[in-house]
Formats: sequence, structure tokens, C-alpha cells
Amino acid sequence: MKIVLLCLALVATTLAKDYTGYKTIRVTPSNQDDIKILQDFERDSPMLDFWQSAGHLDRTADVLVPPEFLGRVQGFLEDRGLNYRVAIQDMQELIDTQAEERKQAIESTEGFNYNVYHTYEEIRDWVYAFSAEHSDLIEVFDVSMSYEGRAIAMMKIGKPKSDGSVKKAVHYQGGIHAREWLSPATVISIIKYMVEDYGNDATVTDLLDTFDYYVIPQFNADGYAYTWSDDRLWRKNRHPISDSICDGVDLNRNYPVGWSGNGASPLVCSDVYYGEGPFSEIEHELVGNYLMDLKDNQGVEFVHFIDFHTYTQLLLGPWSYSDSAPNPPEEPEQTAAATDAADALKAVGGADYTIGPSAKTLYEAAGASNDWGYHPTEGLNAKYSYVMELRDTGEYGFVIPDSFIDVSGRETYAAVKSFGARILAEYGD
Repeated sequence: MKIVLLCLALVATTLAKDYTGYKTIRVTPSNQDDIKILQDFERDSPMLDFWQSAGHLDRTADVLVPPEFLGRVQGFLEDRGLNYRVAIQDMQELIDTQAEERKQAIESTEGFNYNVYHTYEEIRDWVYAFSAEHSDLIEVFDVSMSYEGRAIAMMKIGKPKSDGSVKKAVHYQGGIHAREWLSPATVISIIKYMVEDYGNDATVTDLLDTFDYYVIPQFNADGYAYTWSDDRLWRKNRHPISDSICDGVDLNRNYPVGWSGNGASPLVCSDVYYGEGPFSEIEHELVGNYLMDLKDNQGVEFVHFIDFHTYTQLLLGPWSYSDSAPNPPEEPEQTAAATDAADALKAVGGADYTIGPSAKTLYEAAGASNDWGYHPTEGLNAKYSYVMELRDTGEYGFVIPDSFIDVSGRETYAAVKSFGARILAEYGD
């Protein structure tokens, strides 16, 4: 098995997009005029990949720059007096270094190594093997298919009620953006810790006795596979778009709440292309139909939702679609729960997380998951609904090394347990 995986890794390396000479530039706006310049620059520069858009004075803008555009980008920034620095000197060198370290870790480990990134196939094998090993707590099934025919697995985690009654529910998902490898790796760690703590940790035991956790470790199956074979920094799904040279829809701009609004794009080649309509993508259609059927027709009450992303260390509640929309009535409680979770997380690994309503804290992102998780009619009506942006704050960004998986898993699990204590107190039997 290891020989096959290593051969696949070598083939992928020879075929993948070459990022030699690509750099990430971090720009720090000093005033609102700087933010407007950067926003216009992003809109007018489709050849650049803005990893983090300008939106607030306390947030930087991070942009991946191809070598052929480096001089012009630096000149643009310098001519306008914008403060910047190069964060990553050579993207391909970083990718290659991590691939070699991963190869060595695979060679020296028997079984599933929780501290390295894994391919789509390896994650799928783990999902079914781990579920079989813990069948008293986990029901696993394929909830959806991708455009290219890859199965998307859902794990229903919880102890069935002895009387067969319906339990309240939580939905977690990882990997909706393909290049954010730390997301599915962290979700896998959370699942492992939670299941193995059942019967040993009082809070976790109460949680799984009281709630069912519906978890998708790897949502964007095609896009994730593509990051291993063709382009490490691919973001969207792999849906071919008619009459376009570009492929893919941003699955986190394809939710129905505020669809096609600010922070999403009608341009197919944009990384935030919102698609032909809400839930136009097969991944969403099938997952969304399943979860909404549980809510609307089977009496399942969703109380908590997290869509795990990376990077920037944020815990963001609704709303994402607008920075001028009134905050949800439950915003004080949402923020208090997130604050407690961030404190629990920091106690483990020392990471500081920023908390708040998404659009007002980061930037507008219409059609995003946390708005759908919260919305009472168009979504799951989960009071405690968030997008969680994991480590780091930009030193590595989307290519954060495998060595961060361990601390990310442990600290994020502490946050999950904190949220668990909150929903137990509010919704427990």
C-alpha cells in the first residue's frame, strides 16, 4: 500500500502546476482609502490569487503573485504608498519540502498517521474503517456524490436512544475549499478524540448520549483530489462550466442565503464564483436535501453548526452576506459561546482567535455556509452556527505544514467540547 501511495505522490508531483517563483505578499492597509485601493485591485486583477481580501483596518490582505507579475505588483503597491512584505518567498519550494517530509513520515509509520495529510482515498478508507471499529457510536453512509463521481461520506456519531426517539443534532463539515488541507485533517482528529472519549469523559459521554453529530470530514471531494494531482492551491469544486475556459464553483458562495450578493462573483474564472443558482452544485443539492429533510420532515432540531476552514484563526457567526444587516437576535449568546470556545482553544495551544459576526469582522461573503446553518427557513436553524478559520495567521496560509495537525486537532477539540458544554446546558435532557 505504501509503495502505491508513494508512486502516486511522485506522479502527482510531475504533473502538478509549478509554483516556482510564486510569492505571497502581505499588505497592511493604513486607512479606508487603502482598503478601497486593494479591493479595486483585487477586482481588476484576475491573474492574482487573493488568499485574504482587504476588508477591515485590523486585517491584512494576502496575495499570491506569479513571478511574471511580481515587479508590477510591487510597483503598484509602492506607487500608492501601501505597506507590504513578502511572506512566502517561493511557493514551490515550500510545497516540495512538505511533500518530502510527508513521504518520510508515511514510510516510517504503520497504519493511519493522524499527523500527516492524506489523499481523498485514504480519508475515505479511514472513515469506513474507523466507523466499523466503533459501530456502536457511528453510522456511516454516502450522503452525496461529486460531479466526477466521488462519494462524499457522512458520519452520524452518537449513542442511539433506547426508546428510538429522535435526538437534537449538530452538523460539522470540513474541506469545502479544496486547498485547505488542515480542515479535514482537524475534523478527523476531532472525530477520533470524541469517539475515544465516550465513556471516559463525562461531557463527551453526555454529548453523544444527548445529540447526534452529523459530520462530513471531506466535503469537496473532486477539488481536494485535484489539489493532490494537479494544483495544490485549487479552491473550488471541479464542475466544468459551459462556454468557459475555467472550471469550478466556490461551494462556500453557493448557499442560498444572500446568494449572488457582495463578496461573491458572477465571473466563472473567479475563485469566488457563485454558480448558476443557489445549491446549483450536486454536492450541495444532495447534502442540503438530506439535512433539510431531517429538519423539516423527520423532527430533527439542529442546534449547532461549524464549517471548518483555514486560515486566519477566526470564529465567525452570522451574518456573512452583509455587513449592514442587523445582527441576529441571538448574537450576544453566539458571541459568548464563541468566546468561551476560543478561550478553551487558547488554553491548549496558545493561539488567539478573533470572534464576531462574519461580515463585520472579516468581509462580506454572500452565499456562505454559516448563514445557511443559522437561517430558520432557508437553512438548518442552528442557533450556534459558525465558520471556523483554523491556523495560522499567514506565515504559511493554505500550505500550513503537516506538523501543525496535532496542535490544531487538540486545541480545536477543546473548542468543540466548550460548545458541547454550552448546548448541553441549553438543550440537554
